[in-house]
Amino acid sequence: MNRTLGQKRAHFALNFIKQKSKKLHENKKEKDKEKYHTLIRKAPATILQNGLGQLLAFWLADNEGKKGENRKPSGILYDQLNKWLCGTVNNNDYPCRIYEKDNLIEEVMGGERHKYMRAQQEALALLDWMKKFAEAWLA
Repeated sequence: MNRTLGQKRAHFALNFIKQKSKKLHENKKEKDKEKYHTLIRKAPATILQNGLGQLLAFWLADNEGKKGENRKPSGILYDQLNKWLCGTVNNNDYPCRIYEKDNLIEEVMGGERHKYMRAQQEALALLDWMKKFAEAWLA
């Protein structure tokens, strides 16, 4: 199936939001829905004001020492951006793979300027779709 990059981005965002909404509902964590919704809604403005690196650093600091199921919504959102921007090689699910290594914060902080700018634009585009779907499933 040939889909545009925009369609792939929207599909990735939709799958994440629907899956997260279902899981939060099943686990009766309705309060976390609001946390995800707020973080997703505020993320683009944070990127535009402070940069992608600042947003990622904040999300990581918020999750210091937390792994797996214990991660806060900010850590799970970090993981989604990491997956989209650093997805595995030759995998059509991650067409915007910008960085070679699967460690977004290190790549953003130590990488080339043109890759940083591209990653920031791509993160904004993905978050735009996440924001639209969060309005539908997490609000």
